[in-house]
Amino acid sequence: QNVQPGQVASYTITVQNNGNATANGVIVTDVVPSGLTFNAGASSNACSLVGNAVQCGPSNIGAGNTKTYTIAFTVGNAYQCGGVISNSANAKGSNTATHWSQSVTTPVSCNQPSMTATKSVDRSTAVKGDKVIYTINVQNTGNISLTGIWVADTVPAGLEFLPNDNATDSRCAQQGNMVKCGDNAILPNQSDTYT
Repeated sequence: QNVQPGQVASYTITVQNNGNATANGVIVTDVVPSGLTFNAGASSNACSLVGNAVQCGPSNIGAGNTKTYTIAFTVGNAYQCGGVISNSANAKGSNTATHWSQSVTTPVSCNQPSMTATKSVDRSTAVKGDKVIYTINVQNTGNISLTGIWVADTVPAGLEFLPNDNATDSRCAQQGNMVKCGDNAILPNQSDTYT
C-alpha cells in the first residue's frame, strides 16, 4: 500500500511466544525511519518515543500467546516522491533473546498532475466559404483528477467562429479573439475532446 507525504503510515507488530514459558518484560522497539515522525495519537497507548525509537510495553506474554501493537508515523511533507520507506522492529524480554521482524517496505507516491493536448483539423486545404473543423483532445496522463481545465484557442486570421454550428461543442464560447472550452473534470488516464 502506498502512502503520500503528510499522510500516516501505520504498522501492526505482533509478538508471539512460541516457547513453553512466559516471556517477561517484553519490549518492542521500532527505530523511527528517516523522514518520518512518531504519531502517538494513532499508535497503541503502550507505545512511546524513547530517543530515536518507539518502544511498546513492557508486557508479559504467556506461552503460546501473542501481543499486538500499532505504531504509526507521519510521513514528512518533504519526503521524496517515488521513495520507499523501510521499517522493521524487534522484541526482547528480560528472559528472552532479541528477535527481529521482517523488513516492511512502503512506496511513497505523490499527486502529480500531468496532461497532454493535441489538435487536429478535418482538411489539409480549404477555400473561401469552407467550414474548417478543429478537434482538440486533452489527455490526463497524471495520477489525480484534473479540474478547472480550460482549452483556449486563438481564432486564426480570416476565420470566423461558428458557435451555433452542429459541429461546435456546446462547452465552447468566444471571448475576444479566443475560443475557450471547458471546464470539465478529467479522471486519470481519461481524455476529453472539444470541436
